[in-house]
Amino acid sequence: MQLEFESVTVWTDRKWLVYVLDQLLLNAIKYRSKTPMLTFSVVTEPGVVHLTVHDNGCGIKEEEIPRIFNKGFTGSNGRKETYKSTGMGLYFSKRILDRLGHPIVVQSEVSKSTDMTISFYQLSDYANLTKVSH
Repeated sequence: MQLEFESVTVWTDRKWLVYVLDQLLLNAIKYRSKTPMLTFSVVTEPGVVHLTVHDNGCGIKEEEIPRIFNKGFTGSNGRKETYKSTGMGLYFSKRILDRLGHPIVVQSEVSKSTDMTISFYQLSDYANLTKVSH
């Protein structure tokens, strides 16, 4: 495992973010290569922090990427591995991130790697993203 960032602070719900990161890590472990490498990196831009979880596992087919957050979607990797997937971990993770206002972007190359990038906007920017009514 490799960490590539200095300490940063983001506004989020700790418990739910831990759940999401746990799902990303479990998938990276489940679909690891023979010489696994997991990297966490952070890129800061004005008003936003991007956290990327990078693995060098089996990757996700390009045509499956838009569906990986769908309820029950297991993809070709989830159907052929010893550990059968339910398709619920990434579904719940995406729902949680949506509710927290943290977009997630997936980039992957089959047989090479997957990057899952979560963006955390500064608190003052949330007012510009969503108006909450009661």
